[in-house]
Formats: sequence, C-alpha cells, structure tokens
Amino acid sequence: MTAVLLPAAPTDLPEPFQQAQALNLSGQSQSLDDAITAINIAITATAPVTAYLGSVSTPALFWFAAKHVSPMAQLWCYQPNQQWQELLSLDKLKQTVPSAPTATAPAPKQELLDTVFRFHAWGKAEAERILLEAKEQFAAQPEAIILLEKMARQGLHAEQLGQALQKKWQAGEDETVIKAWLSKLDNQPGKIKRYLQITLKKLIDYKQKQQQKFTERSSFTLTLPQYSLIGSLHQHNLRALPPSPEWTLFIDETGSSFDQSALELNLSDKQLGKIVALALPANTTLPPLEQACHAVTLPHEQVQQLLAHVLSSNSGVFGATVHDLTTYSWIGAIAKLTRWALLMLPIAGSARVKIVVEQRAPYADTRQLNAFCDTLENELKLLAPTRFAQLHLSIEIMQKDNRYNGYVDAIANIWGSPDPIKRKMLNRTGWRNHCLLENSDLDSIERFYQRVSYQDTLSPTDWFELCSLAAQEPEHSLLHFLSAQHQQKAREDLVLWQHYLKEAQYRAATKNFTPASLRQALTWLQVANNQQNLPPALELQQRALQLAADNHFGQADAENAKTILKMAKQLRDEIPAEACEAALRVATSATHFMDFSTAVPYLQNWLQQPLAVPGLLNHGKLHSSLGQLAAFRQDYVVAQQYFTAAVSTFEKLSEQTQVQKDITQTRTYQVLAWLDEGNPKAEQAVIAILALGETPHSSEHFIKLARSGDSQRFGQYLLLRWLIANPGRQAERTSYLQRADNWQTGEGHPWMLINAYRAWLLANNAQPDMAKGYLQHAIDDCVAAGSTLLTWMGHVLHALGQSLGLNCSIEPAPSWPAYLPSAQLPKLAAANQHHQLGLLQQLLPFNFH
Repeated sequence: MTAVLLPAAPTDLPEPFQQAQALNLSGQSQSLDDAITAINIAITATAPVTAYLGSVSTPALFWFAAKHVSPMAQLWCYQPNQQWQELLSLDKLKQTVPSAPTATAPAPKQELLDTVFRFHAWGKAEAERILLEAKEQFAAQPEAIILLEKMARQGLHAEQLGQALQKKWQAGEDETVIKAWLSKLDNQPGKIKRYLQITLKKLIDYKQKQQQKFTERSSFTLTLPQYSLIGSLHQHNLRALPPSPEWTLFIDETGSSFDQSALELNLSDKQLGKIVALALPANTTLPPLEQACHAVTLPHEQVQQLLAHVLSSNSGVFGATVHDLTTYSWIGAIAKLTRWALLMLPIAGSARVKIVVEQRAPYADTRQLNAFCDTLENELKLLAPTRFAQLHLSIEIMQKDNRYNGYVDAIANIWGSPDPIKRKMLNRTGWRNHCLLENSDLDSIERFYQRVSYQDTLSPTDWFELCSLAAQEPEHSLLHFLSAQHQQKAREDLVLWQHYLKEAQYRAATKNFTPASLRQALTWLQVANNQQNLPPALELQQRALQLAADNHFGQADAENAKTILKMAKQLRDEIPAEACEAALRVATSATHFMDFSTAVPYLQNWLQQPLAVPGLLNHGKLHSSLGQLAAFRQDYVVAQQYFTAAVSTFEKLSEQTQVQKDITQTRTYQVLAWLDEGNPKAEQAVIAILALGETPHSSEHFIKLARSGDSQRFGQYLLLRWLIANPGRQAERTSYLQRADNWQTGEGHPWMLINAYRAWLLANNAQPDMAKGYLQHAIDDCVAAGSTLLTWMGHVLHALGQSLGLNCSIEPAPSWPAYLPSAQLPKLAAANQHHQLGLLQQLLPFNFH
C-alpha cells in the first residue's frame, strides 16, 4: 500500500501503514491548485494511494487537494491527544479556517464566478475542484459560498439546456425552429442565454467546416512520401537524435479523457488522452511559423505542409497514450511523458532543457509547474548522477501565439483524428509505434529501468535484456551509460561474468535472441573480461558464442574457427557437449566461404561417438547440420535422410519446448530443400508448419505472419520463399501485399531476404516505386554488414533487381574470391521471369536465398 504524508504529519504512523511506502510532501503550496499539482506529481510513478496522513496543523487546502486527487483514499488526522482519527468528512476542516470580519471580507471576483459557471456548463472534469477551491478560499463568508454554489447550479442547468439543444440539432430540426425554441428561454439568466448562443454557433460552424472538408477532400492530393525505416530507430525517435547542449520540448495533447475512465477506451477512440512532445535541438532546422495556427481548423493541404516541415527537420517526436502512461490526471500524464522524454533524449555533458506545455485550465501559470520541474530534475540526478549532473530544467506555459505550437498541434491532431485522410498522413510519417507509442508497455520498461538503475548486481536475465535493448540504441543513450556501470562490476567479479556467459549460452542454445542482441552481449562480455586469461573451457565457450553471433551476420573468422576446432578436440573428454557445439558452429562458419564439404568428416566423427558423448540434443543437431550441408550441395536425397534422422532424435528429448523448437527448425530446412528441388511435398509442408489452414490467404496465422517482427522472422521468410516459388498462389500473394502498411523489418538474417522477396512481389504487382525502396533497403543492409558473404548477397540482389526492372544503387563490386560464382551475376541481371529463381539458387544456394 502507498501512504502520502501531508505537511505537518508526524512520523509515528498508524499501525496499518507502518509498512507502507511513504511519500513526503512539501508544505510550500500557496493555493489548492498548487497543492493538487504537488500531489499529482508526487504520485505519478506510484501505485494508487491508499491513504493520506496529516495532523490538525496540516493546512486545510492539502486535505481538500488529497480528496480531489484520490476520492477513494482514506484521510487520517493526528489529534492533540496523540490518537489517529479517520476523517469521514471534510466539513470540520472548514471550521478551522481562520475567519475574518464579515464586513471587510472581499466578495468573489466576477472572473472567479464566471470560471465556476463555465466549468460546470461545459462539463469540465475540473469543475468540482474549481468550486472546492473557491469555497475553501471564502470558507468564512456564507454569502460568498451561496453565490458560488448558485453559479455552479446555473452552470449545470446551462449544460442540461445545451444537451437539449444538441439533441434537437442532431434530430435534424431547422435552425429557425431551434432559434424559436431559444426565444422562449428569455427568462433565463444572461449567462445561460449566452452559453446557449455559443453552443448553437459552434454547431453551425462545425457543420460548415464538415462541408468544406468534404469539398476539400475531393480535390486534395496526398504528397507526403512514405517513410522507410532504416535500422531499428525512426530518424525522429528521440533516441536516434545526436546530443545537443540545449533542447526545447513542446508538449501538447489530443483527446479529452486523461483519468481512469480512459483505460476503458479503445485506441481508435478520439476521446482517449494522448500526449505528444516535439523536441527541438539548439541548431533546429525546423523553421518557426509566420503565424500561430490550430490544426483542427486547417485544410488538409496546410496540415500536410506542417508535417512535411517536421519530417525534413532534425527534430524529435515522442508520444504515448494514457493506456501506457497509466496515470489518473492530465498533469500526471504530462509529468510521466516528460520524464520519459528526458530519459530518451541524448544528454551529454551540460544540457539545458526547456519544457513548454500548452495551457490547459486550471494550469495557466508557469509558477504552478515549477515544483514539478524541480522534482523531476532531482529524480533524474539521483537516477544517473554522472549523466544528469549538468542537466538544467525549466518550464513555461505555451502561449497560443507560439511560433512552434502549430507543429506539435498538427502531430497531435493527425494522431487523434478519425479523419481517414489524416490517418493516411499519419501512416506516411512512419511515426506510429516508432515515435507515437500505441501498443507499448511503458510501465514494464520503466520497471526495467528502475531495476537496472538501482540494483547493485543485475540478474543474468536482466543483463541480457539490457544488452538486447542497448543493441538498438545509439551510443549516447541512457542504457549504454547504465550498461557501462554494470560492466565495471563484472570486470571485477569473474563469477558474475561467468553467470552472464552462461545466460548468453542458454539464449544461443534455445534460439532466444536476435542477432544484434547476441552480438551486443558478447561484445559486452569481451570488454568486461578486460583481457584476463580465461580457463580453456570458458575461452572455448566464449569463442564459440562469438562465432555463432558472426554466423548470423554472415561473417566468418577463419583463424578463430581453426582455434575452436583445435580446442574442441583437446577438451572433448572434459566438456564434450560444449566441444561438439563448437564444432557445429565451425561447420556453419565454413559455409560462408561456400565450403559445404570440409566440415563433413568432423561432424560424422562426432556422430560416430557414443550418444552420451555429444548428448541427445547435439546428436540431433549433427544430423540436421549434415542435412543442411547436403542441401547446399544440392544432394537432396542425402539431405532428406539426415533431416528425417534429426527429427527422430529430437522427438526423444524430454524438454517439450526444446523439442518443438528444434523439430520446427529442422522441418523448415527440409521444406527449403524441397522448394529448391521442386518437390510437390513442399506446399503441404509449408501450410502445416505455418498452420495456414485450408484457405491460407485468409487465415489468422497468415495475416499475423505478414505483420510479424523479429520473433517470427524465420516463419515469414519461409512464407515468402513459398510465395515466390509458387506464382499460382495469387490469392496468398495479394493477401500478403495488402498487409504492406503493417510490414515490419529488423536487422540480420533473414531480414535482407524478406525485404528482397517483398520487393519481388511488389514488382510483379506493378508497384515499382515501393519495390525499389524495399530492395534498396535489403541491398544496403547486406553491404553495411561488411562481410564477404553478405556483400556478395547484396550484389546478387542488385542483379535480381535489374532483372525485375528495378534500378537500385550499389557500390562497385570488389574482386570476388574464386569460390564465388561471380560469372553468373550478369546472367541473373538479364534473366526473364522463368529463369530468375533458378539462377538465384545457383548464386545463393539453399537458405542463403
């Protein structure tokens, strides 16, 4: 449970709360509004508050603020008799407010009366709090209280009449009929009549705007280019930006629901609260607007122009919904979004960050938010003292004429708008789920940050998760900073280092990794090792893991492979399973030199050992590896014999999760060999492995696979191999292409091939521009990897593109080693649709294509 200690609360807590998480609150707030802000900020990252604790000396405004923020929480007051008493009502607190002579007490100003009326009339969520604050201010003046309550009642009555007016409008009644109805309300107070006139004007204006939009929509042309993600981060992701000595964060929101009720809303509901931040560095290339604007009133063409400026700038975009921010108020959502933005911003050395928040009643004064700013800066400096030591935060309320307000407003508008054209604009930007987070779990990420930040020693699981996340981050990110701190601890503790090595081995053995995460983990281990002399068994395991990571990037280190084979032979009697695993990885590495035969005798020798020597799992892997080598050599009969033996061996394993994973992987190899061979068994095998059912193109598994990411990358690769090999599967090809808006991509094998096959399908579907984009992406990723094999793959894909009429760019070919069939490249470039696949198989055999 969580208890908040209000100002003047004693430290001797009542028994039910002695084990509670206690939050101390400053007593410097000057108004109820300040007190509410202070409480909201204090509880932003905590569980729901169970109770508020104070004393008879606690200012009354804090009790009122606590009741407003957490209506269901208990209120406990420490009495002069040293006993705790639960406050079931706040009425008695009003009596403790010092009274002043009635004759000289000032009456409520007209501005305050108007505010109370307006908030109640327009159904604002803060209406009750505004009235509560006003009544607390004039608690000693009965006449003032009566007047304030009268304004609230008039506001509620105005809201009821306004609803009746809207009902008539929605029913299609003529304007003259509605105006006649309004004329009968002449006996109503002037405030109510003005409110109804404003309501009618808004309805008329909205109707006219909708008609204008319909006319505009018929003539509007969407020209925003489709953003193509390169790497793992969108260029406008805060983490992808270079450091800057100064940042300005413009924060805006869309939607109307920011409390607990928002958790019941769908992501598509326009009422769902969403907070957006636009980050501008000191050298921003985003030009200030000539005049302020509001996206909801702009034509589509102008909104598109605003977005185009942002897309071509060096700014950052970040947003999250109330679903992920899991907060209970608008200010709470602002606080949490800002906190996350600061964690993600590239901070290096001295940095000044100005937070500019759009005005939202009742937060109209910068001074109300200064406490939030001070609290946040202090929290960040405690989290990472070195990184944030020279961080200086400031905050201000954004004025409506701000020269950058229109940009962040446009981003918030297209994210929250149900307008189909604006949804298309949003899709073109590529921001959804990369910058504007809709399906993430920020709470779970926050808990991970806290574990990494505050644990002296990371668990092996947390350590690998840290490596996985850091692999996607630029060098200046907070995660790299935290990673270096834990690396120093592992450098001083060999036992801890060994625990992390075992975690990496387990991930590699169970295929529970991405190529980038495994490489990051091994690089981390190498740096943490600090050139210490490892025992031979540990050295072999580290070398074998490094080879496994290199294999996924198509890289090969011949000297390392020779060393591993030598060590594996020496250590076979000491660590047989690990030695066999190392030999298997050397066999994979040899294929990167197009060597599909040299490793065969080594593997067959291991296969002849008693089963207990390599172990049942490795015995199955030996059969599978020999089958793959046979498939590379196009010896399909031998390949199928080995694959069948591998499956039979894996079925004897007791660990069912491992069984299914290894069997599925081996059967995938089997199907790839059948596809290369042209064996009719391939079709039904693909449908069975991928669980596509009787009508694959419309099956749930097919659709999910087309939209999937890293976790299903090999399944999607198999699906595309099948589609390319079977032009007659037109329904499935069309269904896959229809998911293009939801395609994901990643790093390492087989994403280059996935994107190349997407390009092939797009080209055959008369979508050359999009096809060229995907093929160029695939080629660039291959060349960027730097290995001979993947550079070769890039040039093969370039030749494939030429045969498809896609003129992609690529660096001039190097001098190819003799083992590569470089003479066949021109043939593929000139091939027609009947020979493309056959030539591709010659240049990139088996699962290299």
